[in-house]
Amino acid sequence: MSEGTMQIAAGDNVWHLHSAHLVWLPGTVLHDMTLLTEGCMIAAYARPDLRPTGLRWAQPLVLEVDALSAQLLRHLADRTIDDARRLMSQELLYDILAAAPERHDVLAVPRNAAASSVSARILADPADSRTLGEWAGELGVSSKTLMRAFVADTGITFGQWRTRARMYASLEMLARGEGVNDVAPQVGYRTSSGFIAAFRETFGTTPARYGGKLMR
Repeated sequence: MSEGTMQIAAGDNVWHLHSAHLVWLPGTVLHDMTLLTEGCMIAAYARPDLRPTGLRWAQPLVLEVDALSAQLLRHLADRTIDDARRLMSQELLYDILAAAPERHDVLAVPRNAAASSVSARILADPADSRTLGEWAGELGVSSKTLMRAFVADTGITFGQWRTRARMYASLEMLARGEGVNDVAPQVGYRTSSGFIAAFRETFGTTPARYGGKLMR
């Protein structure tokens, strides 16, 4: 996604992604993509025999996209470039991606039935402040069972997952041009300062700076 946010289901994974992410999908992996906001998605396709070597590339990956690799993808999307330039650009892109770190700040959706139910309702209403114990009681499971499900399926705790879900929801609102004071309560924060602190912790920048980037 060069702009906006999206959800992608690939194999056993369901991820919410934003513009700092680049997804690598082997040709044999069934996948489904849903745009969550207005934006721009660049999709590049290559023959399987041209993919980088190594076991790393045999599975879906979320990688960090830097300015150069993003520009190369835009260049490869230009259908007017000749085959020689396209091959050179593709080889350079693969060389960059070979050393690109994996991104672990994606919002994975849990597969466990109870945890999946909780995640779906939080995604629908990020301001929902019910505790893990309250969710567990409503679903008739123990808090420990629900906590273990979130950690096993997403790699983070319920509290960390909810914070990340709220931050991702805020990206959609910022993309629409809403201000921080309006966004904060919609994603469960009583104060703008609390929302800004959580946003900075998640994305490494402030909502104002990120929102400005989205609107460009």
